[in-house]
Amino acid sequence: MSKKIKPRTPPVFLVNIIMAFTNFLRRLRIKILPPEIVITEYIIEYLIVQRLVFTVTEFWIPNLLEDGPKNIEQLAKESGTNSEALYRVMRALTGSGIFKEKKGKIFENTRMSKCLISGEKGTMSALAKYTGSTWAVKDWADLLESVEKGKDIYQLKYGKTYFQWLENNPEEHRIFDEAMVNLSNISNAPIAAAYKFSHFNSIVDIGGGFGPQLAVILNANPHLKGTLFEIERVVRAAQKEKTLNNELLKDRVDFVSGDFFTWAPEGKDLYFMKSILHDWSDEHAVKILSSCRKAMKENSRLLVADMVVNTDNKPQFAKVMDNVMQVLFGGKERTREEFTALFERAGFKLNRIIPTISPYSLVEGIPV
Repeated sequence: MSKKIKPRTPPVFLVNIIMAFTNFLRRLRIKILPPEIVITEYIIEYLIVQRLVFTVTEFWIPNLLEDGPKNIEQLAKESGTNSEALYRVMRALTGSGIFKEKKGKIFENTRMSKCLISGEKGTMSALAKYTGSTWAVKDWADLLESVEKGKDIYQLKYGKTYFQWLENNPEEHRIFDEAMVNLSNISNAPIAAAYKFSHFNSIVDIGGGFGPQLAVILNANPHLKGTLFEIERVVRAAQKEKTLNNELLKDRVDFVSGDFFTWAPEGKDLYFMKSILHDWSDEHAVKILSSCRKAMKENSRLLVADMVVNTDNKPQFAKVMDNVMQVLFGGKERTREEFTALFERAGFKLNRIIPTISPYSLVEGIPV
């Protein structure tokens, strides 16, 4: 039997306490400060910091600091940039906690900037490059039209979905895929730790990409066998990757290609999907869920990993991502009530929602 690799995550209750305290301080700050100051930060600071992070990632600054601190002249020479301009970028990001500056204009990485080292495990560099790329930034220039007409911008501009557009733009598709792996990585361990996958013998990952989440789940549950269900192009690529096709997992994983709108592999214990339903409208989401429902055994379970939108006025990352889904995909992040209605349309009963320490929750469904 394979060795069990248990995901390491901080306790959920501790994360909830920290987040509650952070939100309290944020609300207090908003009440005390003049509103003009807060609005200015929202309008200018957050936008510029994102662009600065993109810039240092493009110039490989975190990688150049990987072996230790360097002064600004050395950094500029190695990155091919203007030292004065680069210093102003680094100074601003130091103020945001992303780098650390020492006397003599010497900079070093922090826990934050280490996450931007390209090629490192757990890196977020691809996500930084994607969100800062010219073509991705241009998408948000069409937000007004998307809100006015209630449609995603790719349907409005090209008459096709975002995924269809990516198929015809291979370089952008590569950047997007790498960014989504980065985004997925922040929740792989929390999801594997939050649910009792040990209660099942087989799991199918619907639309699981190259399988990073499935790999973490299988490594933590050595008895479990997995199926990666994806479109043919992704399956071929996943079979060449070492994520699932390695010595530890090669005898426990099947690779199956198909269209999740029409069918799913039959007879599995657990039907799992992560960051799938939020890409799609309710009509498309029902088709995906219905495919799973038809393939299930009587005692199978459905597990959806998505962000669940709270119905209060507290700040929440899911509420921001909901607008990303609307603008790019025509999809949505959903409330508990919306998940309940969606499940019922596809032949499921919403059993429970399990929070994780990441922005994702696990929505469990029982076939009815």
